[in-house]
Amino acid sequence: MEMTNIFANVAEGTHGGSCTFVAAEAMAPRHLLVAFGAGENGGKVTIAGAADRPIGTATDEAAAGDPVSVQFLGGGQTVSMVSSEAIAQGAILTGAGGGRVRAIPSDAGEYIQIGVAIGGAAGANQALEVLPAVAPTFTVAGGA
Repeated sequence: MEMTNIFANVAEGTHGGSCTFVAAEAMAPRHLLVAFGAGENGGKVTIAGAADRPIGTATDEAAAGDPVSVQFLGGGQTVSMVSSEAIAQGAILTGAGGGRVRAIPSDAGEYIQIGVAIGGAAGANQALEVLPAVAPTFTVAGGA
C-alpha cells in the first residue's frame, strides 16, 4: 500500500519567539541587545547603540558573519502580514486599509503601531514577517 504524507504550511515564514540572523560584527558577551544593520549590514544584526531600536537579545556569542539566535523583545511569535507598498526591514508598521500594512509615514499624525517588519517587502501585496505590537498609538509631531 502506498503512503501519502500531507503537510500544511499554516505558519510558514513565522518564528516562535526567536529567529537566527547573521551577525554583522563580533558579539560578546551573550545577551547583548541587537538591532538590524544598515547599509552593507542590511539583513544582518548589529549590537544596538543607545539610539537604535533593538529587536531582541543575542542568545550567544558570535563572530562577524556567523549565525546568531535572537530572542525577540516581548518573546512573542512573529506573524505574516500583507504589505501595501515596499517596506524596509526594521520599519515600524501601521495599518494601510484593506487589511494591509505600511511603514509609519513621516507625515504628522497619529498612527496605531501594528508591529516591526522582521523581513522586508519589495512592493505591494507581498507577505512579510512581522513582530506584532500591542497596538500602541504612535504620534509623529512633524514632517521630515
